[in-house]
Amino acid sequence: MRSAFELLVPLAVVVAVSSGPGCSSSSGNGSGGGNNTGGNNTTGNNQNPSVGSTGVQSFKTQQLPAPTLGVTGNLLALGGVIRVKLPGSNVFVYVTLRQVPFGSVIDASHGRVQLTTVGPHGKLQTIDFYGGYFSITQSRKSGVVIARLWGGNFSVCPKVTRNSAFAAAKSKKHVVRKLWAEGHGSYTTKGSYATGAVLGTRWLTEDRCDGTLIYVATDKVLVTNTRTHRHFTIRAGHSYLALR
Repeated sequence: MRSAFELLVPLAVVVAVSSGPGCSSSSGNGSGGGNNTGGNNTTGNNQNPSVGSTGVQSFKTQQLPAPTLGVTGNLLALGGVIRVKLPGSNVFVYVTLRQVPFGSVIDASHGRVQLTTVGPHGKLQTIDFYGGYFSITQSRKSGVVIARLWGGNFSVCPKVTRNSAFAAAKSKKHVVRKLWAEGHGSYTTKGSYATGAVLGTRWLTEDRCDGTLIYVATDKVLVTNTRTHRHFTIRAGHSYLALR
């Protein structure tokens, strides 16, 4: 007599690999597609889409080839809806479990996704992302993975003139795009004016009309202002705003 777990796990794997390796097609022009606003209305500071059973996650990730340094990473949807747009494509596809090349764009605005890559010393490293759109790249030399905020409509940010100064001041904190990250390893989030490097923590990166804000929820983050090239260590409960 087979146990309920033995019956359910093969079913989960079938779902994960149907319609290709964990994906089905979705128009890139739909909600959150190429003209997205970065999912800014769906993620508050407390958003944390549910995570499934660790045992099932481990079983699923074993179905993929190992990631390759600077070439591929492995995605596992942990909760909500996850989509990916591959390099050279204009279409987002739904993803449950898939190996993707670097240069891909991931839509985690309505879900949480786990990314596994090869670290600088050849060991696997894992991080979770949620609450936004981002593209992924990895340096073959350093092994650092960069999750760059993607999309958003910066035209909503007013130009500062003598007649629009009041409007500009009022809307300067408008969030154009953002992304939460939580995990360990050589990972960095990158906004327009600042980057945040993981030091074993959970942090938020926001591109706003007035600059890039990095807020640290737990532990600490190494922040680099990409305009001044100054570095700061920001600890839990604090934030840093790199002005545009």
